[in-house]
This record gives sequence, C-alpha cells and structure tokens, in this order.
Amino acid sequence: MQMNELADIARCVANTPSVDDRSVPYLLSCLEDLRLVIDRRKFDALTVETFGARIEKRIREKYLQFCELVEDEKVDITSTAIDEDALL
Repeated sequence: MQMNELADIARCVANTPSVDDRSVPYLLSCLEDLRLVIDRRKFDALTVETFGARIEKRIREKYLQFCELVEDEKVDITSTAIDEDALL
C-alpha cells in the first residue's frame, strides 16, 4: 500500500507543470504527503525509504527549477525596463 502511495506521489510530481504559479504550493504539498507516508511505515522498510528519498530529491529538483524560472523571468523584466530607459 505504501509503495502505491509513493507511486501516486511520484506521478503527481512528474506531472506538475513548471510554469504554473500553483506549482510551488503543490510541490510542497507533495513533499508533506511523502513525509507522512515515510513516517507512517510500521517497520523499517528499506524499499519505502529508498524510493521515498528518490522522490523527495525529484521534488526538490523541480522546486529549484521553478525558482530558477521565476528568477529568470525577473531578470528578463528588469532587463526590458533598463532597455526602455536607455531608449528614452
């Protein structure tokens, strides 16, 4: 059952669009769900821990990618404003 839950979380993370404003809260929600699944295990399950750690790493990678996209957009907006000022 835990492996099915981990698979569902992994699919949700994989299908999260990186250009949507709701992506960050959604990824954080997936991370919370992942922590609950891992913490809820009844015994030390190496498989759950291993796949959970991999999914957590992917969530963090997607989160960082989204943050980089947001920063790039801010830089582009700033560059555009500077170019407009230079033209004036």
